[in-house]
This record gives sequence, C-alpha cells and structure tokens, in this order.
Amino acid sequence: MSNVVAFDTHKFFKKLEASGFERSNAEGLTEAIQDAITTADLATKHDLKNTENTLKAEIGEVRSELEKVRGELKADISEVRAELKADISEVRGELEKVRGELKTEIAQTEAHIIRWIVSAIIGTGAIAAAIGAIIAQLLK
Repeated sequence: MSNVVAFDTHKFFKKLEASGFERSNAEGLTEAIQDAITTADLATKHDLKNTENTLKAEIGEVRSELEKVRGELKADISEVRAELKADISEVRGELEKVRGELKTEIAQTEAHIIRWIVSAIIGTGAIAAAIGAIIAQLLK
C-alpha cells in the first residue's frame, strides 16, 4: 500500500484562516492532518486495482480447479456407473443360474415323489392282491 495522497496543505490552511481560525490553530490542524495522511496506510486507486486484478486471477484459478474437479467427478461417476451395471449384470446371470438349478431340483423332486407314489400304489395293490389270495385260500 502506498501512503502518497495529494493534499494541498497551503490551500487547506488558507480555508481555515478564511473561516475564522487563528493562524496558530490553522497551522496546528493543517500539520496534524498532514501527519495523519502521510503516516496512514491508505490504499490508492492503483493499490485497489492491483488487488482487484489479483483477486480476479485467483478466482479464475479457483474456477479452473472447480472445472477440473467437476470433470474428474463426472469421470468417476461414469466409472462407478459402468461398474455397477457390470455387477448387476453379473448378479442377474448368477440368479438365472440358480433359478435354473432350482427348476432342475424341483423337477427331480417331483419325479421322485411321483415314483414314490406310484410305488406305494403298486405296493398297496400287490399287498391287497396277496391278502385277497390268502382270503380266497382260506375260504375254500
């Protein structure tokens, strides 16, 4: 920051005298203001413009970084989406395999039950025939 400020002390002094200040008071006030201005850390228009330009550059850098991060995030999201689709497809394939195995097991179980029922019916018929034969023998 610069402490160069245009201040016309003579003009200020003359205005104070013209408005009724005594010469010693006008001199004292003019010196005090001059000292305050020269020792103050004031920003000039140039300082403000430099700060503005610096801030604009930094904002531009932040925007660029945000765009870069946005692009990286989009790529990451696309990658995760593709991985999820592949995983879902794999799980669907595994489910279809299990479904097929279950259908086969159910069909085998049905066939086993049908064979058992038929065997039971045949066995019952054979027992009934044997009992009938025994009763027929007894009744003779």
